[in-house]
Amino acid sequence: MEEGLEEQGPHEVLRSTNRTGGLNWSTLDVFDPEDSVEESRANPPNFEYESEPIIGLSETASRTTQFWERYYTVEEETASSSSFASQQKDSSSKEEWILQDTPAVLDTILDALPPPRSKSQSNQNSMPTTTVMRILEIGCGTSRLSRSLLEHLIWKREHNPHNNNNNNRIDEATNHHGSNQFVSYDMTATDVSGACIQRNTQRDLTYMDSFLSDQESPHRDKLCYETLDIVGNVSSLPQHMLARYNCILDKGCLDTFLYRASSSERKSRGNTTTTMTPRATTTHSNHRAYPPVLLSLLDNVHSLLNEGGRYIIITPRGKIKSVRDFAGFQHVQRICIDAHQVGKGLLGHETTTTTATSNTQNDTNKKNDDKKKMEMPQKKEVAYMHICTVNSKYRPQKDDPFPNVVNTSLQSDTTTCPKCGITFHAYRNGELGKETYWSRRWNGHMTHCKGSSEDQ
Repeated sequence: MEEGLEEQGPHEVLRSTNRTGGLNWSTLDVFDPEDSVEESRANPPNFEYESEPIIGLSETASRTTQFWERYYTVEEETASSSSFASQQKDSSSKEEWILQDTPAVLDTILDALPPPRSKSQSNQNSMPTTTVMRILEIGCGTSRLSRSLLEHLIWKREHNPHNNNNNNRIDEATNHHGSNQFVSYDMTATDVSGACIQRNTQRDLTYMDSFLSDQESPHRDKLCYETLDIVGNVSSLPQHMLARYNCILDKGCLDTFLYRASSSERKSRGNTTTTMTPRATTTHSNHRAYPPVLLSLLDNVHSLLNEGGRYIIITPRGKIKSVRDFAGFQHVQRICIDAHQVGKGLLGHETTTTTATSNTQNDTNKKNDDKKKMEMPQKKEVAYMHICTVNSKYRPQKDDPFPNVVNTSLQSDTTTCPKCGITFHAYRNGELGKETYWSRRWNGHMTHCKGSSEDQ
């Protein structure tokens, strides 16, 4: 077993602050914001192929914001048309990405929630108080996940009022916390698209208002929808949201920012050039670990979580290097979710079986041919839940976000070693190609150089 990976049945501990073993993971591609709305609706995001993210925070974030605003605006305009409605017999399936919000999936999320942060209980004879668990969903789209999870949490709380359930996590999250604590839920679902938020609010308005009319309940549950740019600058986050949430839920949001390299960049890597030009800007400590848009998202998530908070990602990706390496998380755990065991298969994936036929010399003997046909087993459809516990010591925009990542980004020809004065171009004698090889060699030189040309 590789260092840094600890098996726990279906649960796997991927990375803690004291575990920096290098796992050979690859980032996958999901969505291109330049796709048309019609193409995107007909062809949902594909989580199968490798990618290299597009660089540039403002450009990428702006294009993504514009795309989703167009997407949900067109969705709203076409949703009422009879031709469109007739094609969408199951609207709930259409609104969900990756996995349906079945009770089994909701139970898996519930089990991953952090214990509620209870108030001081020094006076055990005091009147019952309410502990509020605040959950924020980012990139909600038109999903019903937040509402479904809230309904599920309330149902669990009402049916387990005395902590008789053997599942301690469910007890902590859904019932009395101690003899004088009630747990209420403040659920906020957010998206960058105003059209999307308006649509969700109209859809769930009656349910949201039901909490306001129930004044006799000791619980103060809440569901609301708000616009939020999760990849904007940390300083642009609403002040009242900072360090507020026990949990941030992400089902497909992070995935949308993991783009494949542009076709022009792929072409440029295949062409012979006379110079080695860096493809990316730096992020910290003179190295580019991951694109700025991902760092911005992770820094914002960290800023919104309170101490002990958790960032829960539901994704088809079993490996997310940026999450694994991010210094803002002290612990990352991965849970594999078998799509068939939780009630429904992965959305957007058709389960098929393939039939392989063995070679035979007697093609005319159909009976023997049929005997040699065997049905291959169904491909196992899985999704993953990454449970990231916040590292409260990390300071966004101040500390190195990826301190344990080896710099393999392409250096500029004019980059100079501060110790011996040699340039990157001179160090490799002008040789082209082998970008990763020379970047690693250059990093080693910069680390061990003693100020003499002999160190080359």
